[in-house]
Amino acid sequence: MNRIDIAIAGASGYTGMEAMRYLLAHPDFRVTELYGESSAGKRFDAIYPAFKGYCDLEIRDIATLGATRAKGLVLALPHGESAKQVGVLDAAGFSGKIMDIGSDHRLNGTSGFVYGIVELNRDAIRGADRVANPGCFASALQLGAFPLTRGGLVERIFATGIT
Repeated sequence: MNRIDIAIAGASGYTGMEAMRYLLAHPDFRVTELYGESSAGKRFDAIYPAFKGYCDLEIRDIATLGATRAKGLVLALPHGESAKQVGVLDAAGFSGKIMDIGSDHRLNGTSGFVYGIVELNRDAIRGADRVANPGCFASALQLGAFPLTRGGLVERIFATGIT
């Protein structure tokens, strides 16, 4: 079976590293490109020694992301950067799948992003080219409240999330 080439933008950050960890173990994907800003020019396994022998890719400058050849892209970027890079990708004619695990596309479905809680939005996600990660607090609160609201047991829920 042919594996799908994936790029990670924001590879040297925590969420980029976690995306790499998941993707390396997935049988259908192959990470072929990494992008970053301050980490450009460094090897991934030099930043994360636990990946030695698993990923020796050099991180490319984020300014070159529009030239990606990957079929899928994980955006693991700080707030405000994912939206900026989606604009760059659109201008470059990128036609692959995008998953934004940052916060830019969570709330309002900008640039055609579908809200990514599978249990609540399975059909829309299945056909989407762009998926926005909901975040940990949103996922925990929504999945916890869903049975109560779906069953009509409550109309409103007030919650506080503390890190």
